Amino acid sequence: MRSSLTRLEPLPSENPEVSSALILTGQDFDPSDITDRLGLEPTTKWRAGDQIGKSLLRRKHTGWLLRRGPEFRFDLDQQLRELLDSISPATPKLLELSSRLRLDVEISCVAYVDDTAPSFHLTKDDLGQIRTMGAEVDLDVIRTEILEGRWRPTRRRKRLPKRDWFSTAAEALPASPTLAIIEAARVVEFALREAAPEETRNQTLGQMLGRLSSWAQLSSADVDFLKTLWTVRSEALHSGDFEPTRREAKAMIKRAQQVTDSLAAI
Repeated sequence: MRSSLTRLEPLPSENPEVSSALILTGQDFDPSDITDRLGLEPTTKWRAGDQIGKSLLRRKHTGWLLRRGPEFRFDLDQQLRELLDSISPATPKLLELSSRLRLDVEISCVAYVDDTAPSFHLTKDDLGQIRTMGAEVDLDVIRTEILEGRWRPTRRRKRLPKRDWFSTAAEALPASPTLAIIEAARVVEFALREAAPEETRNQTLGQMLGRLSSWAQLSSADVDFLKTLWTVRSEALHSGDFEPTRREAKAMIKRAQQVTDSLAAI
């Protein structure tokens, strides 16, 4: 058992974790038709009423999402440019589909930062391409202060007592159950990176979760929960296509606390 959660070595890269996505949402369309017409394979797709992971949360709209990342890199603007370039050949078909099916088109960029914020300079060409697609742009920048493994050793900060790790999530619960879940996921990620073997700590969270069974002494139910929590967090930031009740969010936070205790004991 580790004696302290403060002994995590810093990652060799201090780049933020960033991702960019094209999201199409609407009420009545077949996501598979979007795939066929655009000639692009989505990262994920869903229908209204679908369950999110193994949670109790349900989708409010039908959706189609193409994502690049998450990756540890500084140039979020270039990552977005790569996404736009991959979409560019399909832009005329995208315009036709969005008009005919009354789709909402959004470009979503998410960055998890500590001391280093990503670059996000959009050129006239970038803006013109986004405007041609008829897309809105959403940018979320989230500070990862609790992920102490990302800090320089000389910047050790006073840590919260273990009983207060989930205090931010609890405080956010009355006003925003979704934000409370995101905050709870942030704490679990810290515990996950502390418990993980050193050679896996530089991976994105998605990569780590895909290899949990090789090192984590967790039940299959706990592993499923972590994957669901990651899915909910990612979807909350990229699509926001659900709104959990306080009861649902409170149950996820409670389960997150239990899994965090198990991770801390590894």
